[in-house]
Amino acid sequence: MKKGKRGFTLVEVALFLAISGLLFFGITIGVQNSVYQQRKNDSVQSFMEFLRGIYDEVLNVQNNPSGGKSEQAIYGRLVAFGENYNLAGAPNSDNAIFAYTVIGNIGKPSKPDALGGLTELGAGIAKNDEGQVKLVGFADSYTPKWSAQIDPACNGSSCQTDPMEGMLLIVRHPSSGRIVTYFTDRLVEVNGYISSENLNGANSAISGDNGFATGSIDFCVNTDPGNNNALRSDVRIANNAQNSSSIELVGESEEGYKCGK
Repeated sequence: MKKGKRGFTLVEVALFLAISGLLFFGITIGVQNSVYQQRKNDSVQSFMEFLRGIYDEVLNVQNNPSGGKSEQAIYGRLVAFGENYNLAGAPNSDNAIFAYTVIGNIGKPSKPDALGGLTELGAGIAKNDEGQVKLVGFADSYTPKWSAQIDPACNGSSCQTDPMEGMLLIVRHPSSGRIVTYFTDRLVEVNGYISSENLNGANSAISGDNGFATGSIDFCVNTDPGNNNALRSDVRIANNAQNSSSIELVGESEEGYKCGK
């Protein structure tokens, strides 16, 4: 008699299914990690390009492109982090970042520092027009990719996971034309409800009273907001930054990394 063909035993089928499941699980996890890493890279590179673009705008600004005379000039850009409202006055639900043109009078200020000189020349991002404070110049917004969040740098071992609040000021020195970079963790709310009260005469956004200081600035790009253990990327504007080449990515293993775990 011919012997019948031998089939798979239950044990063999179970082993096959278990191994297949493990392989599928491993591949799925690998794909998820790859997608997460790519989104993280995209978010970081996008934010760095945004900052580089601000420097390029300040460096390549053209005053009076029509050739006409003017009593005012464009001196730079003010970038606001953590505003509650967007440019249309609606809630800023996606943590957008806003950039404003800094415009001031033309002249030779007596104060030697850029911030003092600009304040003396009445430079700012808004003006009071018949009791209404209105933005002057160009204003636009940037939204971090893949719902990323820009967090402040850690202070020692203490790391804040709420979105950054503050203002980045990149301007030309009114006398020398040299680019100067300032930052403050204070925020003068501009969008939504613009009023003479919160701008204190329209131009206080760049006032020396707001705690602006020079030095290196660290931004923590958080691609997993809400996760206290998320690994954040440290994007730094170097001390004495004058152009886009001063923006760098600091690795978590490098000395001076300021974004926690």
